[in-house]
Amino acid sequence: MEKPIKNESDVLYVFVQSRKSLDHLKTEKIFPYGLIRFYANWVVHIDIYDTKEIEYFLTSAENSDDKLLEFITLGHLAGEFREYLNYFGLSTNIVDNTESWITFLCNLRNILVDVPLFVACECVYMKLCADVV
Repeated sequence: MEKPIKNESDVLYVFVQSRKSLDHLKTEKIFPYGLIRFYANWVVHIDIYDTKEIEYFLTSAENSDDKLLEFITLGHLAGEFREYLNYFGLSTNIVDNTESWITFLCNLRNILVDVPLFVACECVYMKLCADVV
């Protein structure tokens, strides 16, 4: 993670490599770093139905505009990504440097914008969104 993230292919590479390293950590169906795993799946598939890793944010968004904003702006990802990088002894510059993180998020957003996310949780917020759509 010493090289700067400049484009979508760099972001895709980061998530694919992250997913590989996370697969080595899983034991007895325990998957650490669920948010990273979720986004790693999302960037490489044409649609996503398995949203259990983000249901906490979706259900907590019902009662908090801050949580909703955190989810929409991908703020929830920074903390877990920093922990993940620290765990593997990697530089956290991508998260700690505001310009690097914004570039990373913009490229991530560009990847995800065309990948539908099908949410199965029963939270009120998502029901309201479904009514609007």
